[in-house]
Amino acid sequence: MSQLLTEPRSESCHEEGHACPSCGALWVRMGHKPKRMPTAICPEGGWLPLIRSSIQEVFEIMLACPAGPGLNHGPDGRADITAMVGLAGELQGMMSVRCTSAAACAMAGAMLGMEITECDNDVHDALGEVCNMVAGNFKAKIPGVGVSCSLSVPTVITGGDYQLHPLADGEQVIVSLSFHDEPVWVSLDLHEK
Repeated sequence: MSQLLTEPRSESCHEEGHACPSCGALWVRMGHKPKRMPTAICPEGGWLPLIRSSIQEVFEIMLACPAGPGLNHGPDGRADITAMVGLAGELQGMMSVRCTSAAACAMAGAMLGMEITECDNDVHDALGEVCNMVAGNFKAKIPGVGVSCSLSVPTVITGGDYQLHPLADGEQVIVSLSFHDEPVWVSLDLHEK
């Protein structure tokens, strides 16, 4: 049985538990140190370049705006809406987009071509779709995994006073960015298979 989640990190800024000052990535290990994953799954260069390019492509194509610079820490109290998409099959885990209501409204407005100031069902749908597109784009970039990995229907959580506690061992990569000067965090939580 293959194990997920260990990748060589050649950049010293990508140390466990520390935010990278240049790219906003934060690495967190969940549970014990997993074994190396088969090279057929683990992409050359690791997960971070695939996540970052997936985010950039979705934001530029679907939101007509490149992602801006992020913060050097994980989600904080300002993040009050989260969309999550589960990964099942060859990759197991979850991808999430966590942001402020203002960022979610701006994303929905960009997708719908109108100004939106209140979080409603349209905003929930739009944020769920952004998360789904980032997860789908990410999955498609991994050779040989596209067909053997399924995505769940997006789930949206409102409110910021919560923490996720995955019960499976694995690893988490958090990428911080901004959209219309509002903070956004995209997390990839991969679990051992």
